[in-house]
Amino acid sequence: MFKSLALHPILILIGSVLLPALAQAEEFAIFDHERATEELKRFGDAEFESGKALYQKVCAVCHGDLQKPAINDTVRRFHEVPLENGSTPLDIYGTLTYGYKTMAPQPWMDARQKYEVIHYIREEFFKEHNPSQYVTLDDDYTQFLWSRPDASLRFPWPESTAPDAAPSPHSEVDNGPALFGHFEVNPSHYVPKGLIISLDPENRNVSSSQHNALYDLDTGRLAAFWQGGPVTWTDIVYDGQHSQNARVKGEVIFESPMGIAWTKKQEVTPGKHIDFRDPREQGLDGRSYGPLPKDHLRYKGLFLNGDQPAIHFEVNGIDVIDKPWLARVGEIDYYVRSITVAPHEHEMYLRLQGKIEAIATKTFFGSSGDLLGRGNINDGIARLSPADKPLTFHFVATHPKNIEQLGALEREDLLYEGQPLAQNFPWPELPDGSGTSYLRKDYSQAVSMEADYQKGEATGAFKVDTIQLAQTSKNPWKTRIRLSGIDFIDEDTAALCSWSGDVFIAENIQGKDGQPVILSRIGAGLHQPLGLVVRDGEIFVGCRGQIMRPHDLDGDAVADYYEAFNTDHVVTMHFHDFSAGLDTDQHGNFYYAKCSQHWGSAVHKRHGTLIRVSADGSSSEIIATGLRSNNGMFVEDDETIWLTDQEGFWNPQNKILRVKLGGFHGNMLAWHDNTQISASDDDMEEPMIWAQKSFSNSPSEVFRFPAEGWGNLNSKLGYFGYGRGHLMIIANEEKGDVLQGFTQRLDLPPFPTGIMRGEFHPSDHSLFACGLFGWGSNRTEWGGLFRITPTEHPSYSLTGIETAPGKLSFTLSDAIEGSELKPADITLTTYSIERSARYGSKLKDENPIAIETLEVSEDGQTITLGVPDLAPARIVILRAELPTGSGVQVREFQGSLYEL
Repeated sequence: MFKSLALHPILILIGSVLLPALAQAEEFAIFDHERATEELKRFGDAEFESGKALYQKVCAVCHGDLQKPAINDTVRRFHEVPLENGSTPLDIYGTLTYGYKTMAPQPWMDARQKYEVIHYIREEFFKEHNPSQYVTLDDDYTQFLWSRPDASLRFPWPESTAPDAAPSPHSEVDNGPALFGHFEVNPSHYVPKGLIISLDPENRNVSSSQHNALYDLDTGRLAAFWQGGPVTWTDIVYDGQHSQNARVKGEVIFESPMGIAWTKKQEVTPGKHIDFRDPREQGLDGRSYGPLPKDHLRYKGLFLNGDQPAIHFEVNGIDVIDKPWLARVGEIDYYVRSITVAPHEHEMYLRLQGKIEAIATKTFFGSSGDLLGRGNINDGIARLSPADKPLTFHFVATHPKNIEQLGALEREDLLYEGQPLAQNFPWPELPDGSGTSYLRKDYSQAVSMEADYQKGEATGAFKVDTIQLAQTSKNPWKTRIRLSGIDFIDEDTAALCSWSGDVFIAENIQGKDGQPVILSRIGAGLHQPLGLVVRDGEIFVGCRGQIMRPHDLDGDAVADYYEAFNTDHVVTMHFHDFSAGLDTDQHGNFYYAKCSQHWGSAVHKRHGTLIRVSADGSSSEIIATGLRSNNGMFVEDDETIWLTDQEGFWNPQNKILRVKLGGFHGNMLAWHDNTQISASDDDMEEPMIWAQKSFSNSPSEVFRFPAEGWGNLNSKLGYFGYGRGHLMIIANEEKGDVLQGFTQRLDLPPFPTGIMRGEFHPSDHSLFACGLFGWGSNRTEWGGLFRITPTEHPSYSLTGIETAPGKLSFTLSDAIEGSELKPADITLTTYSIERSARYGSKLKDENPIAIETLEVSEDGQTITLGVPDLAPARIVILRAELPTGSGVQVREFQGSLYEL
């Protein structure tokens, strides 16, 4: 009855046999499944609804439901077909825990949540529609559970997963006083490029603050004041959810309407309409996205070096400092927004009204006789007269129940830093743009942790040293260190960013003298950074909504001004709207990719495009289209740009591609303005390699080995594998305009985390690779940092290919015993794949190619196959059993051939 469980050999591992990545996660194979089964028998409507909610948030995206189809024919529809990996509760639990083939593990779920999803699948899909999969939970099933070797090991059964049953681990993370992200005030009020600021005088950690403000950085709008907690921590970066965004948690005190806050400079006469129309182009969904024109409003940065964060905008070319804070008068909380405007020669207009009926708000301006300008409120619009000195005014909101007290409130009642409000807030020191503070050598004042440097064994072709990041007892910030970018400042020091939102400095990164690496945090709370570069000693972080340049204005080695170096990014609420990678060319220009939506057509003109940002950050442009989900890029000295792209709709497999400037790269759901482009393959740029997903799933950043230090791998191309944690090498061939190639996994065990980015050391040329677990991958450690060096041992890596009609030659990094190699030791198979509106493609038209002759070069490194039946194919798989002095070495190469 339970023979399908044989597909789960890993489920019987116990004790020290458990993989390190799995040992970290919650309640895996040694969970008390007998107790869970008894609970499952008692599950009812409440657990069904909890499981349904979890399924709809994550699982339905791929598996569909009774109405919605699965994304492709390789994904099981639970109500139609048998489950390939078994349908008992233990089977499904194992799949959720360890993943299966392209199904990623779901470590964000605890054991009870997994069983609630199992309950929903069984009752919704199996029981009536697919009864062969509905296993009876009887004595036979219980006896089977007891037959497992680990049956005596027990974890406690978690309590209900009802909302607020337990605090989110994210509420304990030290994110500092500010948090960037996309947030919802309610289902109809969203802020794609948002910034939450903690207002709690006694708690400056936005992760647990009870009083907060949310700003819309694209429009300069204060979206909401609220009390009762930060947000729900429901988002792909927090709990892996694909269809629910983080929403403000608690009671909203003030809420403004969506749209722009400041008008563009205009001549206004009495009685003339003040224009608050949103000038931005609407997306295909009818909503406005992206920043306002720069001469209207732009977000310039965030100050963190005072008692309370302050936002720096530029409105009509005039600097504006917007500082939210909380004032307590007696037992009443007043939410204050103090706005300081630089001297200005024209009238300025700011919309202040809220959406809540009986809103309790009030604004204090300077007196009419001062020299600082005057203001007044009419229909919720603040009018600021011209002023030759900075003008400060204060907008106050409170709970509607306090509206009577607000009416009697005077400006002198509000205390800022223990003193009555001054006419002006101090005008902050603005950074000069040099960023020279990060050329420092001393980060000793920053909060730091020691990361143990663990040396690897030099038994294979490559040695891997590990910098241990997972010691939670040493982590003072309680953040998940999920590294997504690395670059060197000098030989001993690197800058790192984490997808969780942190920026670190790593000192003694090579672990010299047996000392630990010192990881100091210089920034936090950023919006999903997925790239970092150091240019002329300055750090630039590629976030979802901006390229951020950190500055240290007070010399304490911690960033206290987050300069918005470029904010042209267009951000939606869709979970898949990543801004991936960051690199520069020899002129200092920046590059990043804006991913398309996971499903559905492009909403805005930057979905699925490659973006180039000018060296000074003042402008950006689209330079390639037709992309889907690019995870990093590599810009060579000659400005050749390499990208990876992921399987999906219109992408039948993963891609390794060289960008054609102005080219269309195949994804019909990405934005493109050429109406002549059709779905025909002739209208797209073929990638260098279609990377078959079972061999190389979710490729990330391409790189080139340095010209020295790596022997026969010198100057060769490679790339990192996120999905399976591999390091890959590329051998390519160019024939006219056609670029084709093969890829191979380097002879290394998979890393415990998906590998995202890497950088070669400036002196010894060792490779520092970093990675994370955050979405589909079977490598489930949250993050990792590794140093990879070659050894004296041969690697038998692919270093070259050459094709001719009826011939295929491939060159290895090391010599084999050529006289012992026979045609039977090599298999060569080609396949086709279908590019279509469906998600991905199976391998089709399997065609084994007969190897009629085989020659090995005198140096034992080049093997030439006589293959008269070989024809161009998008997927070519070559498997070789190579005779060497140390035994047979099995190598598999996979690639694409377009021309022979």
